[in-house]
Amino acid sequence: MKKIVLSILIIVSLFSCINRVEKKGLPTDKFKYSEELKKTMKTLETISKLTSLEKGIPLVETKDFVVTNKYVIPFLYSQMLAQSIPIDEYSKKQIESILVYTAKDRALNQILYEEALEKGVEVNTVDIMTIMERFTDGAAISEFKITLEKSPFTYEFVFEDATRIATIEKYKDLYIINKVTVDEDEAKKYYKDNIAVRLRNPKVVVRHILFSTNGLNETDKEKQKEKLNKLRQEIIKGADFAKYAMEYSDDIASNRAGGLMGEYIEKNQIMDNFDKVVFNTKEGEITEVFETEFGYHIAKVEKIQYDKEFKYEEVKDEIYNYIKLEKELEAMDYEIERVKKKYQFKILVEGF
Repeated sequence: MKKIVLSILIIVSLFSCINRVEKKGLPTDKFKYSEELKKTMKTLETISKLTSLEKGIPLVETKDFVVTNKYVIPFLYSQMLAQSIPIDEYSKKQIESILVYTAKDRALNQILYEEALEKGVEVNTVDIMTIMERFTDGAAISEFKITLEKSPFTYEFVFEDATRIATIEKYKDLYIINKVTVDEDEAKKYYKDNIAVRLRNPKVVVRHILFSTNGLNETDKEKQKEKLNKLRQEIIKGADFAKYAMEYSDDIASNRAGGLMGEYIEKNQIMDNFDKVVFNTKEGEITEVFETEFGYHIAKVEKIQYDKEFKYEEVKDEIYNYIKLEKELEAMDYEIERVKKKYQFKILVEGF
């Protein structure tokens, strides 16, 4: 009986070894790991082990490959060069956020590229050079190569990346956004529901409460959102918005003024999502909880001022274009989630 059990264990072990296929990492052979880069990462190791170049630490994986710290360290180093921030001013959270979010972006880029190739998408030299022009900012290739000399990226990597992006964009055009349509009923409803589109030169008087999410993981961010939601419910029931802003808001620039953001705010002068929310809120109303790069907000629109209210026909084309863009973004988000699920996309670093 012991021999049989032993045989079974050996067979199970053999099958485990067969199934445990080590995933390849995205290639790093087209990066330049200069002595200065290595020295910088060695210094940063005292802050985060994810900057160690001694062995590749997996940050993100899919069913086909992993993205390691070694692959994304050149992106971290490039960002550090561009910002010229002293090393000792970087926190562990900042360093690891750059590495992990870069790994997420690179992995997502790769699986979208693989999906495009699977569907037979092909690009030509014109498509690729169109993307290269974005990278070079209109400079000649010879000049661009000179700027890359101090960069951790080789020209070969940049050209391959341009090829990937061109392929993904063609894939998006052929298989995703080409299905997006907008009908008249949608446009009319949008005109009715969105105040800002009807008004010329709108301005608002607005108060807000910010709960910062700087440096928080997803779990703690969700707790902040829940706390702000509870605060909002109390305000709706009659609590004083200005008093709560003074007591709870993390925006030190406005909390002493009861959350008041200046005398008037003009459209397109503040952060995108904040602008979008407050300029589509009626006078006297309080917004739902919404997010910006600074954290979660609620806002109260106290007054709206404008020069003229447009008729539907005057802004019809603008509305169509806006709805189409929104639908295209939604379609792309849906496709990204589908592809992530198909390729078993997974972040391996806790807290991200």
